[in-house]
Amino acid sequence: MKIEVVDASAPRPAVQTLTLPEGARVSEALARCGWTVPAQGEGEWGFGVFGREVSAEYVLQEGDRLEICPPLEMSPQEARRRRAAADKDS
Repeated sequence: MKIEVVDASAPRPAVQTLTLPEGARVSEALARCGWTVPAQGEGEWGFGVFGREVSAEYVLQEGDRLEICPPLEMSPQEARRRRAAADKDS
């Protein structure tokens, strides 16, 4: 089966097309790309298929688009607070 892997951590997201055996998991696709799944608590990288969060054990399907997302620098709530504070100071 063919899937796409998108590394969203790069300044310009890098896309790779992989051919994997049926029943392959996210962790196997990552290994094929040269990635290792970080231990839980180490940066909390996220994985998604077409924007839906999945685990490293998720079984991929033909045509899936696996997205590798870096940890957030701050929570969305904190980002909004900082923007609001900056707007208030302007």
